[in-house]
Order: sequence, then structure tokens, then C-alpha cells
Amino acid sequence: MPGSNKKRLNDLLRENRIEIISDVIDDDRYKLDKKLGQGTWGSVYSATDTITNDSVAVKVYDPSELAIKQALEREISENEFMISEALDPNAYRNIATRWLMYDKKKKPFIVTKKYDTFLSDILLDETVRASYKNENLSEERLLKIGLDITSSIADLHTKRKEPKVHADIKADNIGIDYSNGTETAELLDFGSATTIAYGLNKKDRKNIGFLYTRAPEVFFYENQDEPKKEISLFVDKSIRPKSQSDVWSTAALIFRMYTGEYPLEKELNKAENPEKLISEMSSADLNKIIKKGSRIIPREVRKPIKKALSYNYWERHKTGQELYDELKPVYERAIDPNTPFKDFLKWTKRLTLPFAAVTLMLYGISVHEPTDIKLPNITQGQMVLTNAIPKDKVFFNKEDSTKYTPDNAGAFTLGNNTFNTLSQNPYVVYLMRQYRLAIDTSPERIRNIVTDYQMDAWLQTTRPDERQFAEPIKPIAHAIELAMNNNYLDGQIDLEDLCVEAVLGPKRLKDAKEIIGSKDYFAYKNAKYRNGTYVLPTRERGFIDTWLKNVQLTNYEFPSTTKVDSTQD
Repeated sequence: MPGSNKKRLNDLLRENRIEIISDVIDDDRYKLDKKLGQGTWGSVYSATDTITNDSVAVKVYDPSELAIKQALEREISENEFMISEALDPNAYRNIATRWLMYDKKKKPFIVTKKYDTFLSDILLDETVRASYKNENLSEERLLKIGLDITSSIADLHTKRKEPKVHADIKADNIGIDYSNGTETAELLDFGSATTIAYGLNKKDRKNIGFLYTRAPEVFFYENQDEPKKEISLFVDKSIRPKSQSDVWSTAALIFRMYTGEYPLEKELNKAENPEKLISEMSSADLNKIIKKGSRIIPREVRKPIKKALSYNYWERHKTGQELYDELKPVYERAIDPNTPFKDFLKWTKRLTLPFAAVTLMLYGISVHEPTDIKLPNITQGQMVLTNAIPKDKVFFNKEDSTKYTPDNAGAFTLGNNTFNTLSQNPYVVYLMRQYRLAIDTSPERIRNIVTDYQMDAWLQTTRPDERQFAEPIKPIAHAIELAMNNNYLDGQIDLEDLCVEAVLGPKRLKDAKEIIGSKDYFAYKNAKYRNGTYVLPTRERGFIDTWLKNVQLTNYEFPSTTKVDSTQD
């Protein structure tokens, strides 16, 4: 090598601009061939398994500066990250097999199968845009792909002790496997995945996924610390990705395979600020767009997809399993040669609805909109017994109200909202009124009216039919009912404990008391975990103080004949 070239090579090596593949991992079994790509959290290499002679992909932890910052914020080590990426290959459907390995120097790396084809190679967004509408993607094939993806997120959401959300479902992250003689779509790339923090005891992380498959609520997550006055008061639009966010993303992919476009593709392409576009969009606006774009989708598929693409996440299927259960029968009918379903699809694709209906009647076929099946009267999670608390006489034990430190307690006016329909219990109605007043005087809560705990409790302890027509603030009243039942003892309720539990849940309340060793709210409200974070977050403590100040109850009771006057609103 000439001297100048050798010097140049040495300079590049010193600047880390050339990577020596053989130095990445020190392992006898897996030999790296070349670098395939670089992600936020690591680099992926093609490699050869010297024992089986199979081609595999190897991911090595190699975080970017942003990823390092996020790891520090979330208190995640290199080893913890790699462990979170490795999933038991035998426990999940249609998820890329992944093994956590260590080289001779105890450096962790992930080994997974190598895919030659991805869903993006099938859809070809940049050229032919394969789809059912364009007649270059069959109904059976796209339903099978959609069902494969749905089954994978179903297992992520329901089969783990600590459920995960993927948070970056897109065509590039769907590998296509042909090893068993059939085409199977498999979910991969868990660099974005996070544990679902039902108890609010996990560190948040900010990864907002692919633009076209990003659920509406996730658009606001990255900048959640910045106030957004234009956001609707009673709609929580700044939550971290949840299982319902994965449901939206999966439905968006299925929508794309049918129609040739993603649900909001045109709108997002025109928008200078996607976040502003979504923030100014109402549920009705999105429903109108989805309704117009989904006309090509057969009715049996359209109904679950429209539900999965609801603007408000609590109106969607709670997990991938719920969506899977609705789509599986549709796919089975589509591939069954004894069903007229496929012929029906061909006719309805080309005929107007009235003519298609007449044609089907001539064939003696009756096709109806699927009806909702009435679920058995079962209780999910904790039972709510509203009538367990006597409505005529309940005493609320309250500590010295002069110790509360609300921001602007008393500086409020009643709004025009009527809360009587939220609960049959007058105490819940009264507490909801004061909750609303506390919101008026706590600007930091405007963007998070419904807390994560309240929404999770609402979803876990109610049935879909109960949630279908509920008010957006119903989860708050529901959480108050839960807290009242949990704290009701011998005709008395500890008001501070009730308010803490209604906002943050019983686990936070229990942790705070145990850490401090006291049942006194003014002692336990400042409890901290070992890592220094408050058990009751600062923002929520301030809000709870404001709420308590507004309540102003000292052994307050509603007479049995007293009804809350709705005209006070």
C-alpha cells in the first residue's frame, strides 16, 4: 500500500469512520460479513453461523447520542436493553426468532434470522403501490399478512408478565418468511419496544414511530413538556405509546394494503406541521377521512378496521388480541372454498351497493352487518360496587386543610358541564365537580385530564359495550368510584387517600405509605423511591392539593333526600 493511502486509512480508523468488522464481536460461532444498517440503538450485520452454515443477522448495541441520552433518562443499561430485545422464540406467534448471546468478552449481541424480503418490498410504496384496490394484491394474501401482524402484537400485549408495546410498526419492520413453504409475516426490530407501565412505575421513553402508521396520541408524546393551549380540555392527547397505539398502527397497515394509501397519508403530506394537524383534528374529522377512504374495504373487514382507527385510543380494541379475534373469522371465510365470501368481494368491488344487494338476493345470499355479541356479565379485574356505599350518610375524614398548597385554590368559576350522568352516587358527582374546578386552577393538568392510571383502570374493569358511548371524562368518575370502594370502612372514607388513589392508583398510595411509614397524607405525599423520584409526581401532588382544597369537606354528608342540583353548573 502506498504511503499516502496507508496514512489515509490510519486517519480514518482513528476517526472511527471505517469499522473493522472482525473486531465488532469476538465470537467463534458467528462470523460477521458486512454491515447492513445502523439504527438508533445498534448496528445490524449479516453473519454466518459456522455450525449450521445459515445466514443470520446480528445486532450489536451501538447507540447514537440520542439513544444514550434516552437510556440514561430511562435508567437502562446495555445489558438490560439487549435482554429486553431478546424474546422467547417459542412463546410468540409470528415474531422474529431472537437469541441473546455473549461473545468471549461478555459483550451482548442479538442473533436473528436474516430476511431477504420485507413487507415494504411487497407494497412498493415508491412505485406500483401494490394494493387490493389496484388489483395487484389479493384479498387472501393481504388478510393473511394482516392477521400475522395482528397475532404478533396480540402476544406482545397479552402473553408477557410485563406486556410490551412495539411502537414502531411499519412495513420495513415486517419480515417475510418462506422457510415452511408458505408466506408468513413476522414482526421484528424491537429497538422501539417498551414495557407497558400499567402501574406508572416504568421510565417513559420517547419514540414516535413511522409517520404514516403513527397513532394520533403519539404525535404529542415527544413534546409533552411544552404547553399546547389548542388541545381539547377533556381529551388526553399526550400519552406514551400504549397497546392501543400498536392496534392503530396495525390497522393503518391493513388499510394501506386495501386502499393503496395510509389513513392520513394525503393530509400528512400536505401539512407543514404534522403535530399541529393532528392537534386541530377532531374525532369526527378523522372518522370522515377513514369513512371516505375505506369504501373499497369489504364490510366485514371495514367495521373492525374503523374501530381500530378511532381517534381516541380508549375507543379502539384494547390489545392486538381483540383485533385478531375480529379479523380471524373474516380470513377463514375468505379462504374457505365453500363460502360465497370471495364471490361477494368480487361483485361488491365492481358494482354499486343497490345493484350488488339485488344480485345477492337473486343468489339467495343474505349478507348482514355483523352484530355486536352481548358479553356475559363478568367482572374484569376489581369489582365496582357503587351501591356498596350508602348514599344517605358517609363521613369524609380530612386532615387540616390549611396545609394544602394549591397553586390558585379558590380562583375558579363553575363550568357548564353537567356531571350528574357520570355516576349514580352523589358523592362521586360532587367530587367530580371539584375535580373539574381543580383542573381550572391547575394549567399543567390541561393536557392530561385523564391520567394513565385512570384510563388503564377504566379499560381493565369495564367491557367494550360499557365504554362505547361513555363521556371522555367517565374514566375519572370510574376511578373515584374504585377509590371510594377501596377506602370505605365503617361508614368513613379517608379523603386524602381517596384522592391520591383516584388520580394515581392503589399501588402508588401503598408505596408512599410504606416508604414513609405513615398514613398521614402530609407525610407520605413527599415519599421518594430509592432512585430519588417522587412516588407521587410533583405535578400530581400539586393537583391533588388543589382538588382537596376545593372539596372543603369536614365530616361532610349528603342527607338522604338531597340531590345534586344540575343547575349549579
